[in-house]
Amino acid sequence: MVLIGAPNYRDVFHLGIAVLVVAFCLSFTGYTALFSARVPVYLGKISFSLYLIHVPILCSATGLIYKSMEDFVNYPTSAVATSVMTIAICILAAHFFYEYADKQGIILGSKLANDVKKADVTNTPNEPG
Repeated sequence: MVLIGAPNYRDVFHLGIAVLVVAFCLSFTGYTALFSARVPVYLGKISFSLYLIHVPILCSATGLIYKSMEDFVNYPTSAVATSVMTIAICILAAHFFYEYADKQGIILGSKLANDVKKADVTNTPNEPG
């Protein structure tokens, strides 16, 4: 039973565990070095693109891949191969989405923000003083 307005202690517990994990990782140089390596940094760059693109790929490509392999290999092999191929397709698609959409949007957003800042500075009336 869910009580509206009642505190959800399970969420608070998960938040506390997450804070402890992050604090633990930041306090030890080995973990900092691990998460600062090229692969985790790259995955961090494409993470938003991956977030946006993974569901359409899961809903379309995964079923097609599995169905095409189903007649040739047994279930465990097909499931593992489908998972590996789906992950590879997701990362490849996220890379291109990041390079040609997300990155360009970030560049455009930065230019627009700079233009707004410049316009705001040049249009600020001089205060008497």
